Amino acid sequence: MEPLFVEVQKAGPDINEQTISGKMTNKPFAIALLADKAYLEYTRQVIYSALRYGNWKGDFILLAFEIPKDSETLNWFRERKVHIIHLDKKTFSFTGIDPSKTVYFSKIYLFHPDLCHWEKIIYLDTDMIIRKDLNRLLKYDKFAAANDCFQNPLIHQLSPPGKPYEEAEILRHYNLKSLMKKSFNSGLMVIQSKSNTIIEFNKLVELTNLFGKYSLFFDQGILNLHFNESRQKIPYVYNDYYGSEPFNRRGIFKRFSDRKAVILHIIHPHKPWNQASPYYLEWKKNLDDSSQKDFVGTEGKKASIISEWAVDLVNEISIRGIYARGHICYRAWRIGSYLKRHVQKLSNILK
Repeated sequence: MEPLFVEVQKAGPDINEQTISGKMTNKPFAIALLADKAYLEYTRQVIYSALRYGNWKGDFILLAFEIPKDSETLNWFRERKVHIIHLDKKTFSFTGIDPSKTVYFSKIYLFHPDLCHWEKIIYLDTDMIIRKDLNRLLKYDKFAAANDCFQNPLIHQLSPPGKPYEEAEILRHYNLKSLMKKSFNSGLMVIQSKSNTIIEFNKLVELTNLFGKYSLFFDQGILNLHFNESRQKIPYVYNDYYGSEPFNRRGIFKRFSDRKAVILHIIHPHKPWNQASPYYLEWKKNLDDSSQKDFVGTEGKKASIISEWAVDLVNEISIRGIYARGHICYRAWRIGSYLKRHVQKLSNILK
């Protein structure tokens, strides 16, 4: 098999330092990652695992936020022909968010027409480990993403923490029915980048300025507002929280391992680069091996349709069980509060 990482001459100017055209790549698909200097090294592990285990043959794009163009930390990416796009606060016309949070909202650059010479882009967060073949993700012909792990409604993404949804500012602009649809997680997205337009990009900037300060998970709430009505659903195993969320390991039906995961998304209690994470050794080996100049990838295993369906079903049952118990507890609390108030009133009258 042909080596995936090979010694090459230093790449030319970064992709946004010259006019962007389809001549820069003959590959129709790309995986994109976003990082500032604090997270830059972690993207190497994702790129390596995509090549080694994900059977990926397309391009890679790095959205490098406020990383100097002459930084030696980018040499690894240039040597491997990663397309580097430099972003900073001046790239965006953000006015409604804390400037220190700009990096989180920079993900919306994936919808800029500068990237339209790729037919499709798969975006991946840096806290992911790829275990199996990714290419089934390319079947989607619209924007696609997996349900958020707890399948919370969209309004949850834009409501004050710990307060009733009725107090959310977003209700002044959107009706409740449209905000009660399940939200998606923006850590994995399939983007039809060939159709990117400046109109859509500007719309995302506008939504960020209007509602970004209310979004609990930064870009995620904004992207849900724009795409949730039309998005296609990706199976859970491609954005798998097995090690981070306990709901899929409890209940009548449960998962006993993460072996069906195609992409693990490790968000808490520890990120994969934290030595306390059960995935640290796997993550660290991938990162260390990414330094190799010459290695041969494996033919990535493909997730079966049955396993995709089975994991989705287990999660759906588990989530419904959690919400059913929560609903019962909430109702009991409301009844208790009601009785407490009225017993107190009755007591005061009798006195």
